[in-house]
Amino acid sequence: MKHCLNLLRIQGVAEIYRVLKPKGSLILDMLSKDDLSYGLGKAIEENTFVGSREGEDEIPHHYTDTEELKRLLEKFYEVNIYRNEYVIDIPDGREYRSKAFDIIAFE
Repeated sequence: MKHCLNLLRIQGVAEIYRVLKPKGSLILDMLSKDDLSYGLGKAIEENTFVGSREGEDEIPHHYTDTEELKRLLEKFYEVNIYRNEYVIDIPDGREYRSKAFDIIAFE
């Protein structure tokens, strides 16, 4: 399993780039290594954990930084990376915070 998900990320972005229309754009978000859930749960490969986020116990979550994003999106003509922190109010009165990157990339 080690490095399998990393390969899928690389292949996935390559496939998006391949099928993207000329002058098309890619909009996505990815979790930041600065998120409070980074490192929680079971590590299944570098920076990827299962059980790190409440309510998504069996879902792998990959955490990244700007350097990895730039490498992953290097084929794109222009890449804009924005750091964001989302605050989500949960009905039971709790607050959930998520630190992520919002990315807009152009072919």
